[in-house]
Amino acid sequence: MIKEDMRDFRRFYHVLNVLFKNRLGYFLEKHGLHIYLPFHKKLMRHKFIAPSKPEVRWRQAFEELGGTFVKLGQLLSLRPDLVPFEYCEEFQKLQDDVPAFPFSEVKKIVEKELKKPLNKIFKSFNETPIGSASIGQVHEAVLKNNKKVVVKVQRPHIDQIMKADIDILYTFAKMIEKGRKFSNITPTEIVNEFEKYTKKELDYVLEGRSIGQFYQNFENSKTIKIPKVYL
Repeated sequence: MIKEDMRDFRRFYHVLNVLFKNRLGYFLEKHGLHIYLPFHKKLMRHKFIAPSKPEVRWRQAFEELGGTFVKLGQLLSLRPDLVPFEYCEEFQKLQDDVPAFPFSEVKKIVEKELKKPLNKIFKSFNETPIGSASIGQVHEAVLKNNKKVVVKVQRPHIDQIMKADIDILYTFAKMIEKGRKFSNITPTEIVNEFEKYTKKELDYVLEGRSIGQFYQNFENSKTIKIPKVYL
């Protein structure tokens, strides 16, 4: 089952090791995931004892794993119907700020998407982003017609990374559900909703069209300003 579900085995083992390192071995053992750990780690019995504040350990693990897991934690922080209140409170501390990726990658991505060299589209392009998050980052630029814009650029290969992580979450969900009944929503259903959410967030064209609709709706407003989107 694991082999059928996994796109990226290295990422799967990395996730297991990060959870184990953060004293979440008890969770891996409870749901049969500890069998995928190296033999010497299985012998470290103190690592399989639940910590006094597991919600803190989960938040730390999500931070270390980044991207998909940070997004999941942020989503769960808004759902006290799915996780205990202390987890919601702890997951609210998850920050989306992450180190920026190199401008060389930004240039490559923008030129590939727009099918033109950067200097043929922009009069200037700030190499230092004004904001960087788990999915992408934003750069200030000036078009050839002197209009000031911001350019939102997706992280390299973030879609493949998120797909691999969601595969892992589905695997975890299925193993948690083994031999258990859930009266409300199941872990697989949670992952399914999360997958839909991340697909929408990765779709910059859909996001741009939504903002464009808002722009048209409030174009003549004197109190509300919506940025114009260039798709």
